[in-house]
Amino acid sequence: MKMAERTLREQLDTLRQGYQTRIEEIECEQERCRAEQAETQSEIRQLLERHWELGETLPRLKAEKGRQADKFAQRGFEAVRAALGKSYDNLRQTQNHWVTWHHFYAERRDLLEKDPELKTILQDYRQLDAELPEILGRLPPSYHAPLLAEHKQFQERLAPYLALLDQAQQQSCSHPITLEVVLSHNPEAGEMRWAFPCREDPALPEEIDDALYDVTGAVIYAITRFKTQPDWFFDEAEQDEWAGYEALVTAGEHTGEQNLADVAQTLLQATLAEMSLFRDTALTVRVTEVPQAVWELGQAWQEAETTPTAAPPEVEAVGLALVEVTGGWYRDADIETWERPLNVASDSLWNVQARRLRTLLIRMVAKGKVGAQAIPEDLLWQHLPPPHGDQLACGVKHLVDEGLLLQKTPADGNGHQVTLNPEMLPEVQSLINYDVTPFWAGLIRAEENDV
Repeated sequence: MKMAERTLREQLDTLRQGYQTRIEEIECEQERCRAEQAETQSEIRQLLERHWELGETLPRLKAEKGRQADKFAQRGFEAVRAALGKSYDNLRQTQNHWVTWHHFYAERRDLLEKDPELKTILQDYRQLDAELPEILGRLPPSYHAPLLAEHKQFQERLAPYLALLDQAQQQSCSHPITLEVVLSHNPEAGEMRWAFPCREDPALPEEIDDALYDVTGAVIYAITRFKTQPDWFFDEAEQDEWAGYEALVTAGEHTGEQNLADVAQTLLQATLAEMSLFRDTALTVRVTEVPQAVWELGQAWQEAETTPTAAPPEVEAVGLALVEVTGGWYRDADIETWERPLNVASDSLWNVQARRLRTLLIRMVAKGKVGAQAIPEDLLWQHLPPPHGDQLACGVKHLVDEGLLLQKTPADGNGHQVTLNPEMLPEVQSLINYDVTPFWAGLIRAEENDV
């Protein structure tokens, strides 16, 4: 009995010791957990504080990033505008070259107006002149005199034109010419925007202003010719202004893998170098592509500097220059050109209406009114002095009837707008080149009868 009692006590003591040991272990474990929990809570508090700091810092960083982007865009805008200004000054320094060519174009225009067949005759004359010895060698002597007489008639008829061309061939400019072009590409909108160092300057004599306008036309023509190259697609073009300089907005894309500015620079250099205006000049073309933000700064500059004005009514047009009254479509010099006495060959179809329509087509091409870009129809003759306004109104009507001008209805449904039919551009170029094709022959005669 005592033995069993002693054994039971021993077992009970053992259980108590084990229980006490387990309690101590649990208390140690609890203490360790409390320490870990305190450490975790401290880390959480630190993370929350860091999160709050980041939350406060992020807007400041975004604002600073925006300020830095604005500064970068502003510096870029100032740099490219300064480059355009320097290039414009360069064109002004070489203005005698442009004026000389402007006189050449005017004299050539007068000669072609007088005898529109000169260009065709020149080709025949040069071919005959090159082959004359061989032809004479094949013909009997009795045919020599008539052939030589015809050759001499060609020579006498072409003499003024050949002398003018020879004079142009000798024209050169030793002063280096740098042509800066700014390019902004917006692939989402499918647009390329170009700015070049030409601008309207009311302080310039009209002769110099007109000569620099020739440079503008040449650059616009060269850019629109990109559409003939692989990897280029141009749908339409519209003349604009950017940061005080002439600009061109083209709807199109370049699908090549080369850098856009590099390809454009190479093409523009090559295309301009082929033009008589830039022949024998030390021409350097530089195309700089700028981000959209820089282009938008130029647009904002232009909007801030341009005060929109309503079209002046007839009673207010008195005393204003025609270029102001017509919104830049016609100049006083155009009226003088139209009203010059016609001095043409007896069988020539060239007439005053042809002069008017040629001016109209040149302006529409230069302002990019081809395809999608249209203008109010009455803008093409409004405010012109009589009889030019009525006769151009009649001419525009016939151009619409013949499909050379496409008629469109504006969004507000008021009036009509017109644009050049891209498929008729060969006929447009014909009249600009003083070539009265059968299309123009019938049209011009019809307009003379209607007016």
